[in-house]
Amino acid sequence: MLRRCEEAYVLGTRPLGEADLLVSFLTSEAGKVRAVARSAKKSRRRFGAALEPLTRVRASWTETEGRDLGRLDSCDILTSYVEAQRELPLFYFFAYASEVADLFAREQEPDPRFFRLFAAVLDAAAGGLPVTAARRYLDLWTLRLQGLLPDLSSCSSCGVDPAAERGAGAGECVVDLSEGALLCRECAGLAGAAGVERVRLAPGALRAARFGMRRGPAEAAVLSGPLEGLDSLSRRAMLRFTERPLRTLRFLAEGA
Repeated sequence: MLRRCEEAYVLGTRPLGEADLLVSFLTSEAGKVRAVARSAKKSRRRFGAALEPLTRVRASWTETEGRDLGRLDSCDILTSYVEAQRELPLFYFFAYASEVADLFAREQEPDPRFFRLFAAVLDAAAGGLPVTAARRYLDLWTLRLQGLLPDLSSCSSCGVDPAAERGAGAGECVVDLSEGALLCRECAGLAGAAGVERVRLAPGALRAARFGMRRGPAEAAVLSGPLEGLDSLSRRAMLRFTERPLRTLRFLAEGA
């Protein structure tokens, strides 16, 4: 048996048998972990509010060789976002963030960068960052860390920076997800219909994505507001990985 203790975010729980709960949580050094909280369904005295979704906790669990599920021994609350989630838009965003982490974090695979991203975005959202900006920041950086977001610095064909162009239509570009490439307006036209998964980005969307991703989420308010093509880019890129739309997206739209 291996006993572990780490900071973690509770991603969710579901009933397991008559008395237990199966808990999923995100850690820095163990990736996504699933563990059984004995008697947690029957009585809240042992874990209390520590198993509320997206509570930051210090989790202790025991792993047994040959078993997929660990045994959750204790959970101590470090940060609770219960008060922040009393606002409906934040409640829906936190549910969305939990689903993103559950889908993209890998079980038993350390990913400290994603853990830090997740922590920073939740803190920024709870601290007043507009929900739209928080969601876009989480989307873009999740895709980048997973290797699913093309390089947005210049056209992959000619090397021109679309944002530096002048004249009518300057700054417009296309992201070809099937090729993993950013194309300027001219190269996108020359490439014709090649690549079936193309997303057009308006000039403001490309600049905002670059600017926002160069800063921490607390300074990413530039990602709020109408940025044509940016949401389509992130959702279609995610769909290539998840193969289904995220369930919480429609609730997020309703709460916006």
